[in-house]
Amino acid sequence: MSKKRGEMNKKAQITIFIVLGILILFTTATYVYVKTRIMKEEVKVPEVLVKKVPLEVQPVKEYIEACIKTTAEKGLITLEDHGGYTNFSEFKLNPIFPTQGNAVEYFPNSNILIPYWHYMKSDDNCRENCEFDSLMLPLTGDDSIETQLENYIKLNLNSCLNDFRAFENQGYKFREKGPIEPTASIREKDIVIKVNYPIDVEKEGKTTLIKDYSTIIPSKLNELYEIANDIIDYERDRCFIEKHILNYLSLYQGLDEGDLPPVAMSTIGTRKEKIWIKPEVENQVQTLTMSGLKLLQTFNTTGMDWPRAPLKGDFYDTLRQSIYNQFIFFPLKKEHDAKIEFSYFNWFKPYFDILPSQGALIRPNTYGDFAGKLGFLGTILQFAITKDYSFSYQYSFPVIIDITVPTDTGVEKLRFAIEANIRNNACFKPKSEYSITARAPASLLCDPDQRTGENITIEVTDKFNRTKKLSDVAVYFYAGDSCYIGNTDENGILKAQLPNAVGWWLNLKKDGYADLFVHQTEFTSNLTMTPLKELNVLFVLINETNYNILKDMSYSERKQKRNDYLTNLTKNHTIVLQLKRIKEKKNDPEIEQVISFMDEKAVPETIKLMPGKYTIDAQLFMSGNFTIPEERDKICEQTKYFWDKCKKETFDPPKSCGKDCLIIAECKGSCKVKEDITYPKLELTMIINGGAYLNESRPWKLDEEKLYNSNKVVFYLYSQNIPTRQKHLEEMEKYKEWSKKKSIIEPRLE
Repeated sequence: MSKKRGEMNKKAQITIFIVLGILILFTTATYVYVKTRIMKEEVKVPEVLVKKVPLEVQPVKEYIEACIKTTAEKGLITLEDHGGYTNFSEFKLNPIFPTQGNAVEYFPNSNILIPYWHYMKSDDNCRENCEFDSLMLPLTGDDSIETQLENYIKLNLNSCLNDFRAFENQGYKFREKGPIEPTASIREKDIVIKVNYPIDVEKEGKTTLIKDYSTIIPSKLNELYEIANDIIDYERDRCFIEKHILNYLSLYQGLDEGDLPPVAMSTIGTRKEKIWIKPEVENQVQTLTMSGLKLLQTFNTTGMDWPRAPLKGDFYDTLRQSIYNQFIFFPLKKEHDAKIEFSYFNWFKPYFDILPSQGALIRPNTYGDFAGKLGFLGTILQFAITKDYSFSYQYSFPVIIDITVPTDTGVEKLRFAIEANIRNNACFKPKSEYSITARAPASLLCDPDQRTGENITIEVTDKFNRTKKLSDVAVYFYAGDSCYIGNTDENGILKAQLPNAVGWWLNLKKDGYADLFVHQTEFTSNLTMTPLKELNVLFVLINETNYNILKDMSYSERKQKRNDYLTNLTKNHTIVLQLKRIKEKKNDPEIEQVISFMDEKAVPETIKLMPGKYTIDAQLFMSGNFTIPEERDKICEQTKYFWDKCKKETFDPPKSCGKDCLIIAECKGSCKVKEDITYPKLELTMIINGGAYLNESRPWKLDEEKLYNSNKVVFYLYSQNIPTRQKHLEEMEKYKEWSKKKSIIEPRLE
């Protein structure tokens, strides 16, 4: 009986599997059918794609369509890099004060202009009825991103066609019959390009008119724009960028050494007054803005990294993490396979002020200081002195937003900018207004009628050639506000009356010279400016194999022979190098250069430097298709009984038993498996491939004589081996350790 029941159960199981198989087969067939129908509808080829032409002119039509595709692809990259534009005539750039324009330059002297998709059009000092604007184009329709792409094709297609010289020895003759008229249609997963361009093609006495061409470019621009639009709407409604930066700055505000001025704090008693220098605070705020924006994360993206607070193992760890959790925002209406990066670079000069202040000094208001007025009673009451540390931040700065999505062949990126605006410690947006309290009256410093200070005469000369008088030196006065005073004449002289202020600075600017900062206490009538030396830029690589050879040589031998061990850069390499001069005193000029290497050339191709010590922070990236296979690993721990023996005879914790769980004879049985780990297979399109790193303790020293007698600077970078295992990904920045061999990596002047 049990045997029979077993057979019946087996038959029942077989029947179930058959039914499941039929259901799966039916479902799969239905899915394939529906998917095929959908694909046919989505990728319906425009009629012009299949319109036939005579066989003898088919190569011409295919050639034109190939050029259309190539030109359109270049146009797409251009507009995605420049916030939807291929024509930059509407951009109004202010290279000194980027918040006073409608676009910002990505790198200094790079000509990579990024439009603001949300910004305050009014002057930075505007307080009410301020006008906000946007250079965000619609995706489709009139005056849109589509039309930008169409205009790019119209202007650049002929360059690709090259007067049909590819056919000049094949017996063809060409006559234009009309202009190039492109039409672009951005769809969900691609862009259809149609071009009307009538030409007569003659071959062997027969003339054929061809005029309609078409091609399709795979593109996720539609999705990129959707993500960007969600971000812009969220920023306009919620001010999430401003709120994030205010929240982040609050972590660094207080009265301790190195703290920023607080927004609301006071002390009672005789505690020593805390004073800040405004330019130093501005630099600190800029640095924190750079790091703070890197922590900003957008929910509903696969590229989101949950921010982790630095843990110290104390009571406040939970609080710290809860603060970092506030760095996550929710602008996206649906999930996207995308990565969103927010960036601010400290070469962007912000609009910045802190009120109340006295010139360049930031100090508290003091109440109840009766000492010296009430005698003995005043001496007693001085312990009730109140110092009010309540400061108001006025801060506008550019934010670059990069949205990246994966494609079948790599990645696609859209870049645009937003101007963040903070007034009185709050977001300043359309229909907002604010007033400065009695503690912080509106500054009239720049009003010409208020220039009641001292009369000065300035003579400006070249630091290394005192007989060279510098004309057209722009002189700015700084004491909270920045005011233009005037330019030196042909004899290098400026006579002017200054505003009435205490603790002021003069800032002298001239093209080809380092900025000069002079404090009121150091002012003299004879000023000199240091010329900048323009140098051509060259990058070279030293691979991991050659590094291992060079590192065993002596210091002098390494520096002498390193050029024998160089590796060439390729089109797959990208470099971003930040060069920063170390300030030896507060009023030293800030020299900072960002140089990139893209498409096998340096951008910019030349840089201007002055003598001094420089830090170098460079990263080398390689694009391509990289596969890291799946790996399995074990984490092991000692059993409690054998802990002392293992600790003594093997390793110190936490590596106690070894990551691969190998147990030596002396500790046999003393280790047990705590956890099995599987690292999934990774498909990467870009990796950190190396770099160079010289910090303040090991700077690049730029000698005056050597600099001014050179025309080129060669930057050396390490190139690491391509990662093939998971553990290699943990060593992506080992080039920083290698850079301690300074004689290998130090730049060379030629």
